[in-house]
Amino acid sequence: MMWSRITFSRYILKDEVTGNTHPNNSGIMYISLAKLSQEDSPAGELAQFLLGKINIYKFDEVKKIATAFNTSFDTFKADKEVAKMLTLAERYIYEGEARGEANILNKAKELQKTGLSAEDILRLLTNESNKQDSLLTSK
Repeated sequence: MMWSRITFSRYILKDEVTGNTHPNNSGIMYISLAKLSQEDSPAGELAQFLLGKINIYKFDEVKKIATAFNTSFDTFKADKEVAKMLTLAERYIYEGEARGEANILNKAKELQKTGLSAEDILRLLTNESNKQDSLLTSK
């Protein structure tokens, strides 16, 4: 995309039917935070903060903004009970665990159809789980 190489881009509002520009001086400003974060400036450092790339600040202005932002966000989380929500990483882990449990149940159903007893099914699944655990810990 062409705009991804540009740090700042301003789009002026136009009427879809007539093509006339909006009578007020208004528009939409796009800022490529990735591009801006490459600059060695307060704006570049702020872009790095907004992208979650840094937590140590060289510029005092950015440190003040980051502190205010984090304080405000902590208050928001407490007020809105967002703290009880899962992060993306936590959600990924829990979804993976749920898929694993579903796979185990499906395997157990398949083994039950072959006529194995519940004890044999449990023994097979436990042995399989232990083998996977030992593979993970040996890496």
